Amino acid sequence: MTGARYTGKPERKSLWPIPWENDMTLCIAALCQDGGERESKGRAVALFDLRFQTEAAGSDVGFKFHGLGKKWCAFLAGKVPVARELLGFYEALLPTRGDDITPLSALDVLRKPLDEFRRTIAERFVREHHAFGYQDFLDHGKEWLPDDVHQRTTLEIEQEQQAIPVELIIIGHIGKKFRVYKMQYGKIAECEGFATIGTGSAVADPWLHYRGQRATALTDRTIYTVFEAYNQAHISRALGVGPHFCICLLDYSEKTGTLEIQFGLEEGRSHLHKLYERFGPRKIEGDILLPGTMWK
Repeated sequence: MTGARYTGKPERKSLWPIPWENDMTLCIAALCQDGGERESKGRAVALFDLRFQTEAAGSDVGFKFHGLGKKWCAFLAGKVPVARELLGFYEALLPTRGDDITPLSALDVLRKPLDEFRRTIAERFVREHHAFGYQDFLDHGKEWLPDDVHQRTTLEIEQEQQAIPVELIIIGHIGKKFRVYKMQYGKIAECEGFATIGTGSAVADPWLHYRGQRATALTDRTIYTVFEAYNQAHISRALGVGPHFCICLLDYSEKTGTLEIQFGLEEGRSHLHKLYERFGPRKIEGDILLPGTMWK
């Protein structure tokens, strides 16, 4: 393409807003302890609703768990095809890494698939709008494109990379303990004790803080607290949070060096609803009367 110059100004369209892609709405993960008599063992509890929803319709058929090798797994919210593609980058990397991942290096390792995905976004965007590759854009963009088109393309690539319509909770067993990370707005960070993603997190996250959820909490209490946070989001009619959910308990086997995951049965879910009737907030019955002396 030596000497070629692009002078047109094509209509810009984002890579992301595709109406038939599904949105997902709430995932919660919390660290806890089993409370063993000899030595307490770290565990993790995760819950996700089963809601898939578009602008036109929705159904409760979504399974938001994704295994990432022996020591890692993820839970996802956002645009399903985009989330699956991004997780493919993690799935290609994490199973190849053994015990060399440490608490200090984990964030750098987890950022690498995200950086590769951003590069893919840039490649796709440039090819769609200019019919040549991203590396060509970096090497020859200023020669081949007018200044305003080059500047606009550079800005729009950055916007596309920052506006990834996906949120992830990634759980890994590192350095003899579970750790939980959250990817949101194109950035990833380690969370202290618990993490929430999806539209329902605006309700669930404050509720976990209200209940004082922390990594040293015992398993049964954590399971109920996580369920309660989900149920608060659901009954509060948080956008798109479905009436059905899946809850799972994560352990780590020192013998096999792998995660062991148990998924909750219907009997357990029914029991959680009964506990909520006992411990959860209640509707106000009747009138509330305030003393006239409270006003001046």
